[in-house]
Amino acid sequence: MDSQRSQVEAGAVSLISPEELARRLGLSTTTLADWRSQGRGPAYLKTGRKVWYPRSRVDDWMLARIKETSDVTEKPRRGMALPLQARREGSLQMETAHFQALQEGRRLTQRVVVCQFNDASKDFLEWAEVEYRRHPNSYKRIKTSFASAKHYFDREPVRA
Repeated sequence: MDSQRSQVEAGAVSLISPEELARRLGLSTTTLADWRSQGRGPAYLKTGRKVWYPRSRVDDWMLARIKETSDVTEKPRRGMALPLQARREGSLQMETAHFQALQEGRRLTQRVVVCQFNDASKDFLEWAEVEYRRHPNSYKRIKTSFASAKHYFDREPVRA
């Protein structure tokens, strides 16, 4: 019996308690428990009610999460303008055109497109289906909301 016990001890893996791991990571034991229930975090061993973390698996898990940073002296290169900058430039162009028209005594009028709500909602839902391709449940919620709006507004004119 002693020989079996010494073999298990000799082959035993170094284990860390949740309290020690939480202290080491600067987290609470509750966070570790949440991670375990969500299938996140480092691999663990559960014996009865007791939880242990194999030290080698924790070290591997931590190494896998190291994020490399770029050299701070290098300036980031952007291949295209940010959408906000594009909208800002478009707004400035519109403002300039409007100001020039006012100086010349002209009034800039925007053409208002009016269509039925059903047509506008159909166009919007087509756009939403493409836009929310990666989030199909969001698209389904939008589509469901529009079903009742379509019923209520039906053929009411709306500005497109």
